[in-house]
Amino acid sequence: MRIAFLLNSRVPSNNAHVLQTVRMCEAFAANGHEVTLHYPNRYQSNPDLLDVSIEEYLDVNETFETQSYVYPDMNYFREFVGRECGPQLLFSRAFFTLYVGLRMLWEDADLYYTRGCYIAWILVALDLPTVFETHRTEYGGLGNWLVGRFGSRRNCLSVVTLTDRTATNLQSLGVPSDRIQVLPD
Repeated sequence: MRIAFLLNSRVPSNNAHVLQTVRMCEAFAANGHEVTLHYPNRYQSNPDLLDVSIEEYLDVNETFETQSYVYPDMNYFREFVGRECGPQLLFSRAFFTLYVGLRMLWEDADLYYTRGCYIAWILVALDLPTVFETHRTEYGGLGNWLVGRFGSRRNCLSVVTLTDRTATNLQSLGVPSDRIQVLPD
């Protein structure tokens, strides 16, 4: 099976969700799947991570492909606008979400896997077979509405979460219980 794993985070990174995503890609590949990790080419603010590969920094086997995409990262302008500025960060993330979502139309994967709520919404809207993993119980107004809507669409194959509490919350948003899988780490 060809799996496209979409991540909207800086790679490599010392964030736990990046490590967990890379480990999942490695595990999918170890089980015989062709996996490509798709992520934004974000500004690397950590000088220790400049020009360091995912494999080297996170100590993983090169068993899956990686693909980075253009990202209008506002961190390049930090010295002019100060710390991360909300509207610019929102623009960057929205751009990447839309761009990578549309780019997946040409990816020809059998399955699209993401932990990004808005990426999952785009994938499902494009009628691509999607698995959405969430560790959150609350996304706020628009996010909650979107999760409830895309979680009930036929091409949202599964919503994976870690706890029964999150599963109960997902059901209250409109995600059918038969689509929810509780898989503790």
